Amino acid sequence: MRLILFIILALTINLSLVKAQNENLVDTCNYALNIYSSEGIKELNIKSLHAKINIHNWDKETVSVESTVKILTPKLVVAEELLALIKVKTKNTKDAINTTTTLSKDFSSTVPYEIIHNIFVPEHIALNITNNHGNVVIPKTTNGVNLKLNYCSLIVNDIRAELAETKNYLNLKFCKADINLLGNASINSNSSEILITKCDSILLKSEYSNISILDNRKLDGNTNLDKIQIDKTDNIVLLGKYSAINLDYFSTNGKFELEEGKLNINGSSNNFSSLLISNNNTPTTLKLNPSASYIINGEVKDAKINHPNTSELDLIKDHNKTSFSGVIGDNPNTNSSVIVFNKNKDITFD
Repeated sequence: MRLILFIILALTINLSLVKAQNENLVDTCNYALNIYSSEGIKELNIKSLHAKINIHNWDKETVSVESTVKILTPKLVVAEELLALIKVKTKNTKDAINTTTTLSKDFSSTVPYEIIHNIFVPEHIALNITNNHGNVVIPKTTNGVNLKLNYCSLIVNDIRAELAETKNYLNLKFCKADINLLGNASINSNSSEILITKCDSILLKSEYSNISILDNRKLDGNTNLDKIQIDKTDNIVLLGKYSAINLDYFSTNGKFELEEGKLNINGSSNNFSSLLISNNNTPTTLKLNPSASYIINGEVKDAKINHPNTSELDLIKDHNKTSFSGVIGDNPNTNSSVIVFNKNKDITFD
């Protein structure tokens, strides 16, 4: 009986020690709170490393910057040594507030640590954020963002600018981004996964990425080794290599110049303006609105054109080339046009 009591007591003491150690993991930290008037402030500049950056909107006439550095270890000496090597400084200039995180060149740690910025700011202040290996959360800003993120998670609710000429700049490398509402933007993506629910105009440069856009007004992009899914757009231009493009619907204009990729267009309006395709080694499938009338011209080389209304096309075959032209649909005076050039892979109209 005594042995059993001794074992229970020993286990209780050990569990208490573990609990105490776990509780100490978050007790060693540096904390700073800086509050500034927002009068005259145009932008917030954050440059950090390994940080969780949380932007919070409020309607106060101040900007509050709360920064916490936590060392997750029960060893106080180790924690204090590491804290001394991580510096967070916040200062304001005439029209900006700047928060900078620096790690000493001697910094090296196998001990977990956290750098957390909670920043409360009016939504009209522009955001410039640089961060590596961390998280960024933005609820709303109406004056543009400039993001340079590596190995980060990004969550955005609304970054549509009040002025049409204001542009957002997103430079994402090895990131995962979930963006709800996006205005005019320039996106540079490398090895990232991006979901955009609704956006206005995007200038895209991307490689090795997986991009999904649900509702877009205008997209102009250069793509390399990407997988791109667009549910709906008005105007689209995509140039690139080795990319798989799937477009469910376009309403006005489409232009594609792709090499060694794949293109599927699954729908269009019945009065679209133009579709221009010039592909090489890219299997191409088009499913246009069945009630649309359009003028079609083009040529395939070392490939075939498959069209359900082949009888309405004038076909001219010359060795390995086939030229074609005609009017598809019930309206011979249509202003819609389809121009298609494909090399080495077939083009199929479903």
